[in-house]
Amino acid sequence: MSAIIFAGPTIAAPDIRHLCDATVLPPAAMGDVFRAARLRPRAIGIIDGYFEGAPSVWHKEILWTMAEGIAVFGAASMGALRAAELASFGMRGIGDIFADYRAGRLEDDDEVAVEHGPAETGYITMSEPMVNIRATLARAVSEGIVSAAAADGLIGLAKGQFYKARSWQGLLRENAALAPAERDALARWLPANAIDLKRNDALKMVAAMAEFLAARHESAKGDFALEWTVMWDKATRSFIPHGAVASSNAESVSPDMVLDELRLEPEHYASVKRRAVARKLIDTGVTPDHASADPSALRREMSRFRARKGLLTHSSLLHWLDENGLDAAGFERLLEEELRLAGVGASDRRLDTYIIAELQLTGAYSALARRARHKQELVGDVRGHRLSVMQARLRYFEDVLGRPVPDDIAEYAEDAGFADASALDRAIMREIAYRRQMDQAAASGT
Repeated sequence: MSAIIFAGPTIAAPDIRHLCDATVLPPAAMGDVFRAARLRPRAIGIIDGYFEGAPSVWHKEILWTMAEGIAVFGAASMGALRAAELASFGMRGIGDIFADYRAGRLEDDDEVAVEHGPAETGYITMSEPMVNIRATLARAVSEGIVSAAAADGLIGLAKGQFYKARSWQGLLRENAALAPAERDALARWLPANAIDLKRNDALKMVAAMAEFLAARHESAKGDFALEWTVMWDKATRSFIPHGAVASSNAESVSPDMVLDELRLEPEHYASVKRRAVARKLIDTGVTPDHASADPSALRREMSRFRARKGLLTHSSLLHWLDENGLDAAGFERLLEEELRLAGVGASDRRLDTYIIAELQLTGAYSALARRARHKQELVGDVRGHRLSVMQARLRYFEDVLGRPVPDDIAEYAEDAGFADASALDRAIMREIAYRRQMDQAAASGT
């Protein structure tokens, strides 16, 4: 593995992969960098990280990563903050935001914090970061759109707001001191001229990492002594069980690639997920909500269950119930329990780490990892293969799974653990291309 980059609201994963061969993971929280470092990449980049809702990425896990000889880059958001704090230890800060934190021109973490949606929305941003407001208003002043005094007033107003409430619309509406002519001019100018400084810095960091990876570097351990304390020992013990992947070997692959292999086997995925949810319940002490299920949710769950089992007619459902010693009421109770368990899984963005842990514990991880590595070597990028999405879906569902293509592909993708239908389609395209390559190799005797 060459590089791992933590990103979310600042820059999309495809934009990162366009510039750098990297595995892109969600915004970093405490323990994530430590777990990533155990995969032994040459470099780790931190763009986005959690400021609230989860403990923030820890300074010591970054120091430990650098002490292990892995280069750590930071920019744009949480990465810029940590890079400014750890630059003297060798963390590589990139971009204007890092430079401003390093020089003391910026101090508060609310300068880069934003309100954003979950992964399913592509981490859509719902507020404007303070650093972008500052950069945009500096440009507006230089271009004569607003006066310096008006810009200072807007900056003061924005700085006084809670970071989740900041928006250009709100600033223009609430600043009574801004002259109407200036307000109108700024409103017209903003859509085409606003500066996304965080994204710009993120792109610079990704480019710097690509340049670093293209050159040959000796593994350089940090020039400092890392003290192994009781607190650090306890922390790393808590990090490791949650889906940690053992140190690099000849077959190490991204956990995302392993999970995609599992997700392509829906029955296996469902079984492992159930055990992972149980593991999470034991680990966190969270208990499922025992409130009655919403009737519409229960109907959807029944439809999903029947589709998974191929119980497409009423008579086939009745036969299945009879074979399994169930009546209608008992079946409904089981579905309600499934919904509650699904709720427990959906509430934790790190359920995948419990799934990885379950695969490792049962010994299933290595086979999936080998297949993922072989597929990567054999298929690579599916964009060069002449195969339409619909052709791939038909091959996968009808030939591989032996079932019709689902009517609601987005719902199926969610049930199978994929981020969305596009992620499912990419995995299917790679799978069918891989099977074709394997068939051709078998036919030619290679």
